[in-house]
Amino acid sequence: MHRSFCLIILLFLSGLSLIGTTQAQDSASLVLDVYLSKTGGRQLWEKTSALRTEGVYAEMNGGYHQVVAQDAPQQFIFIWYRDGRMLMSSKSAGEDALINKQCIFDGQFTFLQVQGHDTISAVSNAHSMTEARRVYGRFCPQVYLLDTQEEVDITYAGKESIDGQVYFIVAFEDETKTSLWYINEQTGFLYIMGDLASGNYTLLSDYREVNGKWLAFKEQTYQNRKLIYNKVIQKASFDVEEMLCEDVSFGQ
Repeated sequence: MHRSFCLIILLFLSGLSLIGTTQAQDSASLVLDVYLSKTGGRQLWEKTSALRTEGVYAEMNGGYHQVVAQDAPQQFIFIWYRDGRMLMSSKSAGEDALINKQCIFDGQFTFLQVQGHDTISAVSNAHSMTEARRVYGRFCPQVYLLDTQEEVDITYAGKESIDGQVYFIVAFEDETKTSLWYINEQTGFLYIMGDLASGNYTLLSDYREVNGKWLAFKEQTYQNRKLIYNKVIQKASFDVEEMLCEDVSFGQ
């Protein structure tokens, strides 16, 4: 026990690669602890309460819901709070831009769609903040990991070499599905989430440091091996001021 403990301490203090560490190969918790450490540290992530990102995204091949294809890029502002509050705004290109706004605050969901001076759609419904927290409050894999460890069964699933890179694989299993995380043994970063065998997965890349934490600035989601969603972050911050639904607009 003392030898294992010492090896774990040395791993964190020296920043050594995970290669050759028997403990990492046999323990999902050690792999995930290194992932948290390499991307900013457990203490910083535990204190993280919100994330704001801005950039562009595009939906292809029908998008998440396999409906009308939308290849044109959209500008976005996404703001997530750990307690479930959420503000999202997107805008199409051109002078006649279509602006969509979604917001969940204080148990109320609102949706507004505006084009020019015309309101195309406006919806307001009651919404469970517990459900909102489950869906939107876990805005980063690190936050998801910290907030769901007691809700899912987490196991180590071996190693795999992909394009010359070796990844530790950790499986997350709940009542409805199993998701695999591929964590690079050299960097400690998470690069793939999902199931490569089924073709349903998300690729994370272009990691950058933001307020002491490392965040993937590019996200590509595949469904049945087809790219359906491509998001590129241009600005990000974990230091998010308190905002209301009407506060979020482009040009801020």
